[in-house]
Parts: sequence; C-alpha cells; structure tokens
Amino acid sequence: MLYSAKDRAVLRGQLFRRLSLDALIFLVPFAIGLVLMYTCRIEWLSMLLSMLGMVAAVFYYGMCVSPFLSYDRFLREIAAGRSRSFTGAFLREESASVRDGVACRTLYFADKDASDEERLCYLDLEKEYDFSEGGLYRVTAHGQSIIGIEPV
Repeated sequence: MLYSAKDRAVLRGQLFRRLSLDALIFLVPFAIGLVLMYTCRIEWLSMLLSMLGMVAAVFYYGMCVSPFLSYDRFLREIAAGRSRSFTGAFLREESASVRDGVACRTLYFADKDASDEERLCYLDLEKEYDFSEGGLYRVTAHGQSIIGIEPV
C-alpha cells in the first residue's frame, strides 16, 4: 500500500498548524481594531483592520489550508472506500493533472484481466514510483486513484 496511518497523522499535524496560523492572522488585526475602537474611538480604523484581517485570513485559507483539506478528504476516502485490483502492462504517462484537489500523474495501463482494455489511473505526485514501459504491475485502485502497486 502506498498510504499508511502515518501519512494521515503527519497531514493532521500540518493542518492543525496551518489552521492555527489562519486563526491568528484573523484575530490579531481584529483584536488591535477592538483596542483602538475602545481606547482611541477611531471606529473607521478598527473596521479597516478587521476587514484586512478577514481578507488576509481568507486568502491564506484558500492558498495554504484548502489544499491540505482536499488531500485529507482524499486520504479519508481511500482508507474507507472500496478498492479493486487488476493486473496490467504500463503503457504511457501523460501530463500531470489535478483530480479532486490532489496533484496526480496520469497513467495508462493495458488491463490483462479485461482483454487488454486500456485503463486510466492517477498516482499521487507525492508518491514516487518508477515505471518501465511494458512492465507488468498489480495495481490496486480506489476509483481511478492508485492506492497500491507492485511489479508482477
């Protein structure tokens, strides 16, 4: 198997740190704005700081937290979902793509179990694996995502 419980634990730690930083990005300008509003009575400045904190937090969430949430969702699905296996010869690799928020390598196999029918599969870019053209592999997939691979 390409994925383990350790992958999910490491991801959870990174996700917690990023969400904490996102909350901090929002709360610091908001707190400064509240202090200014109650001490100096500069209402427009406190509103500006609150909006600035909110915009920065939403931007950081979209750029740095959202990809981790997509990957966490992906790991949760492959751990609990149904998988199937097939034996196939590696045909070719095409350009990288993003599938369900996860960057993947696009791979094609000739399925030996289904009379050399061509199968499209995706392998997570984080998982390194070298394929030899025409090599025979036992592929375990969840949907079209490869979760296990071994040479035959």
